[in-house]
Amino acid sequence: MPFLLLVVDELERRNLPGEFALLPYVESGYRPLPAKGRGPAGMWQLMGRTASARGLHIGKDYDQRLDAIESTRVALDLIERYDREFGDWRLATMAFNAGEFRVKRQLGNRSIAELDAMELSQLNLSKTTLQHLSRLLAMACIVQQPEEFDADLPAPEEDDFLVQLTPEAPIDMRVAANLLGMSFDALRRFNAAHTASPGQIGPVSSLLVPATRMTEFERNVVLLPKSLLADWHSHRMAPGETLDSLAGSFGLSVQALASANGLAPDSLAASGTRLLVPGQGREVDGNPATYVVRQGDTLSAIARRHGVKLAQLLRWNNLDKNSILQLDMPLRVRAPQY
Repeated sequence: MPFLLLVVDELERRNLPGEFALLPYVESGYRPLPAKGRGPAGMWQLMGRTASARGLHIGKDYDQRLDAIESTRVALDLIERYDREFGDWRLATMAFNAGEFRVKRQLGNRSIAELDAMELSQLNLSKTTLQHLSRLLAMACIVQQPEEFDADLPAPEEDDFLVQLTPEAPIDMRVAANLLGMSFDALRRFNAAHTASPGQIGPVSSLLVPATRMTEFERNVVLLPKSLLADWHSHRMAPGETLDSLAGSFGLSVQALASANGLAPDSLAASGTRLLVPGQGREVDGNPATYVVRQGDTLSAIARRHGVKLAQLLRWNNLDKNSILQLDMPLRVRAPQY
């Protein structure tokens, strides 16, 4: 339903036949399906060559064919062109499935106005293309006359209306989910183009989210400095460590760290519990207090990212402000007593 509503809005904006809203249901059940090999992907089942030629990015960890808004833009650009060219939404649908030139060859010099449903079904196109149109026509009949087919069509619910969230700075998707008050899997369902594992997804600058969650996000996000939104990593709670002490070590309020983890400020995090904390650090020998220098890092940026003062970072690592960082150099980003 959430994706259907997006498509219907776009069809209305373009003044295209509403039947096209049923195409993703026929193609994929409105699911942003990942590609198998070089096959099609997304709810519109776009081929890689078609998508790339129209500006969509296709990579190992990010495939815009799975992006509901961008894939819909590309699909409807094509369908709008076919609808204008053929003047018949049924032929436009067949062209979307089989290719416009294949449909043109079958039409020859015949007038589109002369083609009835029987003649359409006799065009020398693949069985798949003909079944594709038949399913779409059947669904259109059910939607137009549900009582005739004893069908109970669902109505949109409040959480089905999606909006685009554009935070003031790029944000870790796991933190965004917690600030929105939803699970990571639920958020990823609306933003399926990000195909990497949760901890490997880079900071995102835009997300599709339920409109009903925006108020909670806006209330929570102001608790976190913009400079800390992007980079978070998993931390295992040590014996005796509390949410309060952990938040303080990063210069955060308990409420801020709790919100970033989808917790109440008075939550008790037991030893061994994994929480998200600021910084891109990767553990060295299981120690989350140590950060490994990466390409482009500077001492001031590392200090800022981990919520510590530059002077503290220099003191903990026996460095001065003119020290030169080396790739893969380990740095202590927490007080030595940690």
